Amino acid sequence: MGFYDRDYQRDGYYDRRSGFNLGGQRTLTTNLVLVMVGVYLVQLFTRGQQPPDPGWFTELFSLHANFILQPWRVFELLTYGFLHDVWSLQHIVFNMIALWFFGRSIEYRYGKREYLAFFLVSVVVAGLAWFVGEYVANRGLSHNQMLGASGGISAVLLLFCLNYPHQLIYIYGVIPIPAWVFAIVFIGMDLAGSMGHHTEEGAHVAFTCHLGGALFA
Repeated sequence: MGFYDRDYQRDGYYDRRSGFNLGGQRTLTTNLVLVMVGVYLVQLFTRGQQPPDPGWFTELFSLHANFILQPWRVFELLTYGFLHDVWSLQHIVFNMIALWFFGRSIEYRYGKREYLAFFLVSVVVAGLAWFVGEYVANRGLSHNQMLGASGGISAVLLLFCLNYPHQLIYIYGVIPIPAWVFAIVFIGMDLAGSMGHHTEEGAHVAFTCHLGGALFA
């Protein structure tokens, strides 16, 4: 996925926001990516012996659908957003690529402090949306759990599309579509998934979490 004529590609953006470049000031987006990669390494070192056992660390900080039975576990509404599937490398790879490409433009437009607040609150809102969806779907509390930065990243992605609706986004680096079209397709796929119209591959995707993040944006 690539972008054409982005804000950070003009007016010396990289001179002000150095990204991964050595020297200069690192972007907050870079720091978020580094933190999540660091957390993922801890997850890998503490994971179980074989799938699907995620290990004690991942289990502790994931969002559980019955967390309200133990109110002190409310921290899960935030910590789940920094975890990823220890048995699927593509989970964190695709999330970090999306955060990297979309997040830097949002950070540049709104500033580090507001961008960080937006991302953290969107993670919480997305987690609450997933919790409500699980409660309704199961007609009560369940033992399901969820993890991943997708809810917060969905919010960043939609905010990008709202700010730059005519920006070209290249799907798979080949197919160019305007950001506003991409947003419609993205939301449409999550709506279909949340109503059960998804493939077997998407059966474990937290569609309601994505929608919660998008709605917050």
